[in-house]
Amino acid sequence: MRQTNAGILQCNSVILRVLLCILLLFFGINGQLLADISGVTLQVSSSGGANKINGSGQVTLSANWTGDTPPYSAAFKTGGNTLGTEATSSNSATYVVSGAVLGHGSKSFEVSVLESSVPNAVPGTANGNQAVEVDLVAPTMTMTLNGSTFSNNSGSNEIRIQVGSNEVISAPTITVSPNTLGASPVADPTNPTSGQSFLYTITLSSAPGGTYTITATGRDTTEPSA
Repeated sequence: MRQTNAGILQCNSVILRVLLCILLLFFGINGQLLADISGVTLQVSSSGGANKINGSGQVTLSANWTGDTPPYSAAFKTGGNTLGTEATSSNSATYVVSGAVLGHGSKSFEVSVLESSVPNAVPGTANGNQAVEVDLVAPTMTMTLNGSTFSNNSGSNEIRIQVGSNEVISAPTITVSPNTLGASPVADPTNPTSGQSFLYTITLSSAPGGTYTITATGRDTTEPSA
């Protein structure tokens, strides 16, 4: 009988070890399933709602996701390079970056989110909903006049100012120094409010003799405007 009891006890011990291994395997698999991040989205917005910004402009990256094991780590990237990482216990994170940091050119964005406390956690990723153009190069402007000598007499009293740009700009501002011409620049009636070519005229009637400097000042259409 003692030999029989011993055999039974040994068998029970083997069964217990097998059950324990099965339970550990089950919980291990279950824990890995809970560590996944899903439903990741990345919204991209920029200064003034424009898709073209300058160095002072900002891009806001807003990520959202579904997860069950905080804390989380959200890495925001462009071109595969990490811009910055945000740690959070909520299911969202925001990162703001300037055009000067992003550099010149078209920029697309991604985010990678993982449960930072889970070993070997599998990150969830998403691409941004839109790209942003960063313009760090000032436009090149040109200005030509229809002559160099003018008078108050009809036939030679109209100064025509043609302004051009190598990229789209807002309508430029024309200034005359010294401001004693007694006339102001007038935009051509067909002149657009933005573009690459602009025409202005100054009609003289009582301008004192002298040398004058005409200047055209314009800016591109990036945001922010100042």
